[in-house]
Parts: sequence; C-alpha cells; structure tokens
Amino acid sequence: MKIVLAAVQVRWPRPFLGLANLKACALADPKVRDGTDIVILDCAYRTEADVPSLVDRIQAQDPRVVGFTCFVWNWVGVAAVGRELKRRVPQVTIILGGPNVGDIDRETLRENEWADLVVRGEGEETFLELLAVWRGGGDGYRDVRGVTYREKGEIRRTEDRPPLEDLGRIPSPYLMNLIDLRTVNTVVNYVEVSRGCPYGCRYCQHGSRQTLRYFPVEKIRQEMDYIVRRRGKGSLQLLDTNPFQGAEVLRRVMDHFHELAKGKNIVCELNGNVVHLKEGMVGSLDSPKVLLAFGVQSTDGEVLKAIDRQFDLERVETNLKKLQSLAPKAKIALQIMLGLPKDTPRSFLHTLDWCLSLHVDQITVYRTFLLPGTGLWNERESLGLKYDPSLLNQILETPTFSDIEMNRMQELATDIVLLRTMPLVRDLLWSYGELLKGTVDGAQVHVHRAFMGWLRDHDGTLRGRLDRGRSMEWSRRGLFWDNEFTLEKEERVAVLKGLAAYLKEVGRDHDLPRADDLENRTGDEIRRYEWLANLSGYMRKLDGKIAGVRDALLLGSDIVGVVEELNGEGWGLRGIDVTKRPYYSIRQLTLSREWDKVRVASYEELREMRNEGVRSVVLERMWNTLNGDERAEQTLRGLMEGMESITFLDEAAADPSDGGRLGRLLERMGYVESGRHEVGDIGSEKIAAKCWRKVSP
Repeated sequence: MKIVLAAVQVRWPRPFLGLANLKACALADPKVRDGTDIVILDCAYRTEADVPSLVDRIQAQDPRVVGFTCFVWNWVGVAAVGRELKRRVPQVTIILGGPNVGDIDRETLRENEWADLVVRGEGEETFLELLAVWRGGGDGYRDVRGVTYREKGEIRRTEDRPPLEDLGRIPSPYLMNLIDLRTVNTVVNYVEVSRGCPYGCRYCQHGSRQTLRYFPVEKIRQEMDYIVRRRGKGSLQLLDTNPFQGAEVLRRVMDHFHELAKGKNIVCELNGNVVHLKEGMVGSLDSPKVLLAFGVQSTDGEVLKAIDRQFDLERVETNLKKLQSLAPKAKIALQIMLGLPKDTPRSFLHTLDWCLSLHVDQITVYRTFLLPGTGLWNERESLGLKYDPSLLNQILETPTFSDIEMNRMQELATDIVLLRTMPLVRDLLWSYGELLKGTVDGAQVHVHRAFMGWLRDHDGTLRGRLDRGRSMEWSRRGLFWDNEFTLEKEERVAVLKGLAAYLKEVGRDHDLPRADDLENRTGDEIRRYEWLANLSGYMRKLDGKIAGVRDALLLGSDIVGVVEELNGEGWGLRGIDVTKRPYYSIRQLTLSREWDKVRVASYEELREMRNEGVRSVVLERMWNTLNGDERAEQTLRGLMEGMESITFLDEAAADPSDGGRLGRLLERMGYVESGRHEVGDIGSEKIAAKCWRKVSP
C-alpha cells in the first residue's frame, strides 16, 4: 500500500518534522511496516501555476492515501493541490492534519469536499490505527479516536484522543535517517524538546492548558548530534513552549549544545516566558551563540485580559535585567503583537516604548494572525476583528484600532527595527531616550520617531531608500532584520552622519555627548563601514605582490562578506572572524556558500587555535590590538606555526616608525619585515600592507 505524505512548502523549505514523526512511528511498528510504502514528498507551492506539476508528482506515486499537514501559511497551497488531486483521482483518500484544521474539523470538511478525513491533535498513534484500517483491520474509522470523517454523506466525529504521555515512544526521524539534511535546503533545524502548554492564550494554537511533557533528554542530545554532524552549520531551534519551566532539561540540553558548537557555525534559539527564568539557569545561556526570544505581546492590562495572557510586568522586567547582567553574551529578543483585541495606538506605543527602554538586542513586531481554532478565531465576529484570508488571516482592523492607524504603527515599528540594526545608532538613541524619560511621554518611541522624521526631512535620497516597501528587497538579500548589514553601506553612512547632526542639534537643550565626541564615535563607525566596503579591493591589490594571498587566512572583524566576494572570483580564502557581533556573523554564514571557510571566534579563543596548513595570513586592522596585547605571543603562537608570511593590512601599517612591541615579538618568532605596499586610502589616510616573512633557519 502506497501512502504519500505531502509537505507543501510555501515561503521557504524546511523539514516537516510532524510528517517525519508519522513515518518513524509506522516503520517502528512491525504490524504496519511490512507491506506499507510511505513517501514524504516535498511540494514547493508558490502560485496556482505550480498545482498541475505538483499533482503530477503525487499522482506518479500511485498512492492509495495522501496526507497533508496544514498550517495557516501553507493552507492555500494545500487546498489548491488537494482539490486538483481529488478531481483527477476521485478514489484517493485525502487526510488532513495539523494546527490549521484540527480544531475546526467539521468546518474544514464541510467547506472542502475534496478532503475525506481530519486528524485532530497529536497524530502518531492515530496514524498507526488508520494504517490498520486501510490495511483491512478494524471496523472502519469509528474505533479510531481523534478523527473526523465522512460516512454516507454525513460528517462523523470520534472521541478525542488524549495527548501521548510517554513521548519516548516516538522514534527519532533524524536517527532513522528519515530527514536527509544533506539535501534539505534550510538553515533552520527543529528539535522537539517538549509538547503541551500550561497556558491558554487566546491567540495561540498551543494554548491548550496541557501539562508539559518532555522527550527523553538523551534522544534530544542525539538528534542535536545528528544535525550538527550532517550539516555543520545552521540554527538549532528547540521546540519547547517554555524551556524555563524545565530547568534540569534545559541545563542538560544547553550544556550539550555548547560542547557541540565549539568551533562550528551553529546557533541555538529558544522561545519562552521570562517570568519562569531562575538564576540557576542563566549560566548555561551565557553564550554569543544563543538567542533568547520572549513574547511580550502587550503590556496593557486590558489587552492581556482580552487574550487571557498572564504577564507580571514587574517580574518580567526584573528577570530581563538580571539576565542581561548575568548572561551578557546571549542575545535577547522581545516580540510584540500588533492588532490584538482592545489594543489601541496609545497602548501599542506604550508596549513598544517599554521594550525599547530595556535596551535589548532585538525587538520584533508581528501583525496578529487569526489562527483557526483559537479563542480569537472562535469569537472573531463578536470581537469585531477584520482580517484578510489571503494574508494568512492577518488582522487588518479592530474596533479600537483602525486599518490606517495599524499601518502607521507597522511603519513606525519597521523604522525603529531598521535603525536598531546599527549598534551605535541603537546605543545613542537609547541614551537620548533615557535622558528624556519623565519629561516626554513615551521617550524612547519619541526619540526614534523624531530622528527618522528628521532624516527624511533632511535627506531626500535616504527618504526613499528607508521606505517600508523595501522590506522584501532587504529580505531577498539573504540577511536578517537584526543584522547591521541589512542596509547598504551608503545608507548606513548617511544615517550615521544624520545621527551626529541630529544629536548635535537637539543636544543644545539636553545633556548629550559633546559634539566632538559624537563626531568621533560616528566617524569611527563610518570608517569601519568604509573599510569593510573597500577591503576586497585592498586584497586584490595585494595579489601578485604577496605570495599566497589568494589562498591566505584572513583574520579580522566582520569579514564574511569579503570572503564570499573574493572566493566567488576564484580565490581560496579561509577566515577567522573576531567580530564583536558573533551571533550575527554566524547567522550570515548559515546562508553563505562559504559557510565552512570562516570560523567565528572571540579574540581570546585565538590562543587555542592552530594553523591548519595555511602558509600566508592577512590580519586586517589587527596591528594596534596585537601591539597592545601583553599576551600576543600566546595569541599568535599556534596560528603562526608553519606560516611563511604575515601581512598586516591597516592604517597603522603605513606608519614608517618602528614596529614596537609587536615588531620585536615577530622578530623573536623568526620573521623579518619585508616591505610595505600601499593599497588605497580612506579619506586622507593611506592604507598599506606591512609584510613579514619567515627567515629560513
């Protein structure tokens, strides 16, 4: 018997872990394994034009049963493919499962005559019993708990199936090689840690008030091993509705992650409720490879009551500040929902201002989606929620929030998120907002909004380039919203120049940094951006002058883009990125074809690293850092072993004075200075490369 489980992909490819779990359970059961052929088929749906070819692929398998997992984001594609499949092959049985249909099962079957059966809730045990029915056992569907089906023109519903208590009974699809990560084109790798949710938030399909149930920790760790071994890069997303409620599980999982992540371009992402964070957990979270995302949604009491969400504002703020203090390396993201019931422009701005005041790394603002089966979905009419089914049920308007106001708030949020991608802009605007606290209502929002307005008034070119309509263009560049390179170099430079001018203008009435300090700080950042934009050109000018430069080790900060560009031209560079923003560089590498050519490491980690056969190294803007490092010899010793040439590419390299402490160290290590090469300039300052060569013994 042939069964096709169709993974309808819409926005980006990803492993459908739920479908893989179904197949894993089936293959592990000898009663159903023999004589059953289960195929998981990826179906990339973009428009209706894709439907015929997708149905051709399914039909070519000659299946008796076809199953679809349904989410709000792929439902349009599922419906289009399922409808055409049933038209062509009326005898095929089509089953639906997943969060988009499980709680509106009767409605789904009434409105979609092409579908035969809906699986409600967790599907592994249900799928095994359905397989037995299809193979001729049992008395039809009536004895299968958790299904809704058609029978003689009527829609029938069996009793609910209780959640599976022992999650250890679900075999790992990763360890059974059912998810081939060598062929799945995604950087996101899902690992199930738990199921269930103790909350009942009315906007969420997880809001079931179920007891948390955990997968065996050893299985979780083995799956992490498998993913890292097969992929070597990417993001591990731990699927756990609230990891901070399982302190011991979290500690053991994170300890294992840190062991796995050593020397690899891997990050870990967790979503949770910061209310349950305990001080003993913090140590395992303090890593630049960890992102902690916390759903704030709203700080307004009326809104929180309307969505049945518990939120202790004082405790959340206390725990966040404690986390920032005790785990400063971890990245923190706060998430807000726009368009919730009872929310108003004023209450939304208050929530946004509160998030900004905490000075976290990221703030993400989501439009609220009406998810089928949730409390908001069931009461959408009485709550007056207007939404657009063609935009994933995005809420467009509520009785307290007009569509015009909501679009304005989204545009403002986009502006703020965009500005905050630049570290110096984020820091300076936050400092200015802190100065205004108590004198201006919503000081942080006021500062960001005023600066963006000032920019648009003073720079007509920049006005168009910062328009929210370019968000898709930024996305297509393959960067992330939280990455400072989302904006082009010219845009970043213009924003920084504008920031210095703006703060100088408003600083006459406030205790802001002195004008010369502002110009120095923004000037240094502009110089950094100019340097990174020109670095590839500097390297090209060294080609032919310094032997081995095309296959050198490039060591410096934020070098991922340079390695990508030059290796795309046939170079063979490797890199060590000692950026101050390691999380973002690793995320950039997860999308890069050169992901295995660059290692992101802290400056201190250089002391533990060893040369792996490279004969030439180029250190960009590292002369002053090493010259002032009393432990520079330990830093360089392992890296320089077997190195024939060392090139310092720097402004300082143009200085004709003696090499200082670093020069003497290099001489002790057996190197002699062999010349300088001017490669360009930034403004009036010349950029040059100072080369040292190993003296033959």
